[in-house]
Amino acid sequence: MPKLGMEPIRRAALMQATIDEIGAVGNLDVTVSAIAKRAGMSSALAHHYFGGKEQIFLAAMRHVLRVYAAEVRAALLDFQRHFARSAGGAVLDGRDIGTVICPEAEVKLFVTASPEVRAHR
Repeated sequence: MPKLGMEPIRRAALMQATIDEIGAVGNLDVTVSAIAKRAGMSSALAHHYFGGKEQIFLAAMRHVLRVYAAEVRAALLDFQRHFARSAGGAVLDGRDIGTVICPEAEVKLFVTASPEVRAHR
């Protein structure tokens, strides 16, 4: 009988094991068996959760990209806030400036474009 609540934990372990195994080997020439062993489970269980090597690779890559994207967004936000607060600094960018980048700004200018101009972009 399957243990309740283990699927997300095991899937995460397999994704991390995939990343670690690829890093250890130095290329994509890894096996599901090696990934599963690194994760502490059978290759049958790895196949059960992901279907095959390509699906495990895709899940691992999506995980890496989610983590990287979050780090890039945080760094960009920090840069924009720092720049906006510096002498002569200003930030022009989308709708979130007033609420996310500089919510405490004393002056906020909102520039809008016509629907035609926005559609052209």
